[in-house]
Amino acid sequence: MAAQRPSELGILQLYRGFLTLYPAEFREEYGRELCLVFVDRWREQRSPAGLLMVFLEALAGIFHEAPKEHAKMILQDLRYAIRIMRKDAAVTVAAIAILALGIGSTTLVFSLANGLLLRPLPYAQPERLVAVEEYSLKDRNEKGDVSFPNSIDMAARTKLLQDLGVYGGGMAIVHGNGAPEPVLGVELSSAVFRALGVTPLLGRIFTAADDAPNGPKVAIIGEELWQRQFGRDPHILGRSIEFDPHGAGRISRQRKANVDAPGHRSRGRGVVRGHGGRSGAYAAFEIATL
Repeated sequence: MAAQRPSELGILQLYRGFLTLYPAEFREEYGRELCLVFVDRWREQRSPAGLLMVFLEALAGIFHEAPKEHAKMILQDLRYAIRIMRKDAAVTVAAIAILALGIGSTTLVFSLANGLLLRPLPYAQPERLVAVEEYSLKDRNEKGDVSFPNSIDMAARTKLLQDLGVYGGGMAIVHGNGAPEPVLGVELSSAVFRALGVTPLLGRIFTAADDAPNGPKVAIIGEELWQRQFGRDPHILGRSIEFDPHGAGRISRQRKANVDAPGHRSRGRGVVRGHGGRSGAYAAFEIATL
């Protein structure tokens, strides 16, 4: 018997280690009784096979019952929490509202930081893109609107910028094969595409000839609009497209591109039209490439 006692103590310590799989409250209440039952069953066995079976059965019981005890503890805690929250409904509503506002504000701040600071722009060489504003030397508050002739002069004189384009946006009503549809439209010069590194899905981008006064009225439409209004017609190049309030433009030969996200075929949404020589104010800033 003296030779078996160290083995009995060692196996009991091992069994106690497995008991930690139970919740702490359960161990405090039933841990001693479980150890006593295990020792009694261990001492009843004489053969090694019997001792092994006792140990394996004890482990099987722990692995089978421990998850159930944890689930019971969780349900008990939930029921208690619900009773407390129902008892103090006003405090509960205030705490939930504060928590929701905190989560929402944190999500908003991260989304803005991710979109503006962390995630690069979906264009070629985004680190070279800069915004250029025009302002009055007499009144610093007078800034933003840039005329197309001024943008031409700036592009001709600058030695720092490789390309300088001007653009402005607004809503337009497009008349395609389906019902008239309001879409986001953009008027821009040909340099915008060069600065952004846009690659068309079909056809070509605008050229300097399209920027000329009284130049052709040409348009580029996004892929989603192409899908909705024209059923992805592969022969759309060269067809006329009518949109208000600026009348009818024409999709010239090789005039189809995804202008919203170059290289991504599912995000083009609106209409981009060449300015056709218009010289009015376009936008608060231009896109330029260093």
